[in-house]
Amino acid sequence: APPEPIKVADEDLASLRKMEQTVAVEMRVQPLIMEKDLKENYHKLGECAAAGDQAGCEKIIEHLSGFRISGIHVTRFGRIKNAVANGDLDTVKKEVESF
Repeated sequence: APPEPIKVADEDLASLRKMEQTVAVEMRVQPLIMEKDLKENYHKLGECAAAGDQAGCEKIIEHLSGFRISGIHVTRFGRIKNAVANGDLDTVKKEVESF
């Protein structure tokens, strides 16, 4: 006899479809940032951090958040984003200097 089909509740199915749509939309909306553009933004971020310009750092992070960042850079971006959110501009400087 054929195996029983897996029963999935309608609300689970609706929830999965909604997630799929969200992912599809985010991937369409967020273009991948080129490494040279990331480097340029990190350079500006370093200048803002050195000048103690918290608002400038936040603006750059907000801009970068509109892009998909390739896998090898995601972790560093996460650390930089958290450092900016916490006002830790020394960490921001260290992270971007070593990029």
